[in-house]
Amino acid sequence: MVPANRHDAPRARPLVVMLHGAGGSAGRVIGSTRWDEIAEREGFVVACPNGTPSNESKRESFLRNPQTWNSGQGTSLAADKLSAQAKAIDDVGFIAALIEKMASVTPIDRRRIFVAGHSNGAGMAFRFARERPELVAAVGVMAGHLGEGLCSLASPVSLIAISGDQDPLAPLEGGVAGTRRFKMMTRPARLNSSDWARANGLPEQPHSIQDDERVVARQWGPDGNGTEVRWVVVRNHGHSWAGGKEKIKLPDFLVGPKSEQIDATCEMWAFFESHPKLQ
Repeated sequence: MVPANRHDAPRARPLVVMLHGAGGSAGRVIGSTRWDEIAEREGFVVACPNGTPSNESKRESFLRNPQTWNSGQGTSLAADKLSAQAKAIDDVGFIAALIEKMASVTPIDRRRIFVAGHSNGAGMAFRFARERPELVAAVGVMAGHLGEGLCSLASPVSLIAISGDQDPLAPLEGGVAGTRRFKMMTRPARLNSSDWARANGLPEQPHSIQDDERVVARQWGPDGNGTEVRWVVVRNHGHSWAGGKEKIKLPDFLVGPKSEQIDATCEMWAFFESHPKLQ
């Protein structure tokens, strides 16, 4: 039915795409991060897609049939040779198609499309934004890695990156991380933010915006267009989603301790809300 006048047309709303970590699922990540609750309260749209399971003919399982994203950063610790990257899954194309699908069923504000991710999903959020920056206003990542070789972005994309200072899988200083069975080399967490800032043409050195018993936060920018990069380090926190309510509790030796100092979902939404795409 055609609206009687333009004032009856549905309002275009922001869109947040949330990407689960390796072994995760859409259902579990929406429950643990509560993006749906905040979306309902704040009036935006949230989409939580599933990655690719190791065995695509069977139902996903955290341990027996983990789902992963092709983040372009090496073989997944969860799925190894059956990971989305090993299978060369086109997850960049998938997320772009998901955004268009969402826009076809509900009005989306194209200046306010955001991608968030945890762990392997954070790596995928980085990859999508660096390859399709024209679609993304800002990225929010928790406990994830940015691959090497990012020189510049064709379109500005703001970033909020959250790290735990006790994360054994994404250590602040980088180096060897993983489990007894699977090991990987990681870059220092600071490089995720400093490289992203450089790719946006922001000043080389950040400035401190918080340093207390809860968090240490550094900021690059904002520039004249509002582009900003923010790195938040949560004290005494490991690899899990900060402030999340996980149904599957992993041991501290694997993922590190959990702090309730901040709520990563609320922090990211507050950042997203103030960083629309201006170019």
